[in-house]
Amino acid sequence: MNPYEADPSERSNADPSQQPNEKPWETARQKAEEGYAAGEQYVREHPGGSVLTVFGAGFILGLLVGWAIAREEDNSYSSRLSEMIKGLRRDLNFR
Repeated sequence: MNPYEADPSERSNADPSQQPNEKPWETARQKAEEGYAAGEQYVREHPGGSVLTVFGAGFILGLLVGWAIAREEDNSYSSRLSEMIKGLRRDLNFR
């Protein structure tokens, strides 16, 4: 017999449809509350790291959104940058 398997005498013979079923949204709500509490506790214990993490995530998200917008525009950031560099070279007499 498998030591990890329950003893057959301990198994419930009750019909699963007759057992009370906890509502899924109640379980989800409880898990969300536990996650929120754990997150709040972490932020209270590590405020500096939390701020830097959120700042980094926002910065990366901003870069990605800016890149996506630039790809859709005719005059993208990269072409604007190259035009600006060409202008600087011309103004400063660099070849």
